[in-house]
Amino acid sequence: MDSKQKTIPEMRHEVIDNTIEIELMLENIIQIDMGFEPDYQEIMGEDGKPEFMVDNENGIHRFRKFFLEKMSLEKKFDIIKDIIKEDSKKSVPSNMWEEAKRLREIRNKFAHTLAPKYPLYKPGTIGIPASDFEAHSKHFEEWEKLHKEHSELYHRIYNIIWNLFYTSVKLEELK
Repeated sequence: MDSKQKTIPEMRHEVIDNTIEIELMLENIIQIDMGFEPDYQEIMGEDGKPEFMVDNENGIHRFRKFFLEKMSLEKKFDIIKDIIKEDSKKSVPSNMWEEAKRLREIRNKFAHTLAPKYPLYKPGTIGIPASDFEAHSKHFEEWEKLHKEHSELYHRIYNIIWNLFYTSVKLEELK
């Protein structure tokens, strides 16, 4: 097998992992926009050195547990869309929301569809009977195509979110 060739389980893991990363970014943005930014308090540790604790940790935990964790990825994107609309300095490419929807659709296909009968290797490598080669080959190519599309969407959406929210926060903190 080509060292760059991913197996279907590897593709599935990457798609789900990357989508979770986007989702966690959205949750952090929503949390801070809703006023649940960590409030760090400096306290003196037992060793006499300063330590930091989050003063509002319980409120943040409850907000995440009872609100954000129960919300679908689609709803989180809707809230981010509203946050961006409220800020005249922020804008996204016109197709961003369609791409976000497609990212979620591909993630759902990988997460909720059984892998093919021979999920571990590309056809013609190991353990695929000749009689199943053609059907498996078409199926594998479909998964590869979806994986590639998801990867491209992930990188575009990640960069847009990063540049809109995280980069500006860091620049403001430096001023």
